[in-house]
Amino acid sequence: DYHHVQHFNEDAEGMIGAGKSFNGVSDQKLLEPHPNITYTLSAWIKLHRSGQEQMIVSNDSAGVGGYQLLVNKENRLVFTVKRSASIRTFTGSSILDLNEWYYVNISLSENSFIFRKNGASEYTKTEGNFTATTPAQVVIGASKTGDSFFNGIIDDLRISKNVKPTAMLLTEYVNQRDPRGFYTVEAEAANPQLDPYAYTFLGKNSTYLSPANWTGSVYPGNNKNIIIPAGLPAAISTNVVMNKLKLEPGA
Repeated sequence: DYHHVQHFNEDAEGMIGAGKSFNGVSDQKLLEPHPNITYTLSAWIKLHRSGQEQMIVSNDSAGVGGYQLLVNKENRLVFTVKRSASIRTFTGSSILDLNEWYYVNISLSENSFIFRKNGASEYTKTEGNFTATTPAQVVIGASKTGDSFFNGIIDDLRISKNVKPTAMLLTEYVNQRDPRGFYTVEAEAANPQLDPYAYTFLGKNSTYLSPANWTGSVYPGNNKNIIIPAGLPAAISTNVVMNKLKLEPGA
């Protein structure tokens, strides 16, 4: 369940369909407030500029509380939690490259905090009072004071109502990064109801795969209903898949 799901589907090629391009000067998007107690925040981001602070998303209010997720001047991810006069800042360990997609997520509860990039942990902390206090309006692509504008693309920003397990977030990353590689499609399974006919082995010779042993001199193939009559030996030299096999007495 989510507080917000922002697919954008606007003016730029995103990681999942279309995202939104932020010009680094004035672009921003506003969302309604959400509770600051327990949540997971996730988004795909692509930077177009470095060397300055760029806000991804924030809901902080001066003197009250809230959070900020941004990229600093060194192109590192930074997450700040404000709780009245208390401010906690967590900085990611890796540097982001320009024009590359990154899946970023924050999981936060009252006593734990996990900071991930591309499914891997960047920062983990466990102690009390991580949550911010009063909820405020959410701003995407800029700070609440109208600066630190993001220059790049943001796609599929989500704020859930709970802390998602690490395995779920890793699955989301792998699936969204390469949907076609996330699963494979095998050949369609045969439905015996489409071919209810039972094929009878004629026994002109003992070789099961020989076309001469079947009506019309055509071997029926796999996933069929097969009857081996009494007294007829049928030698099978390779793997055969049958839907149903009836062996008459003496076969």
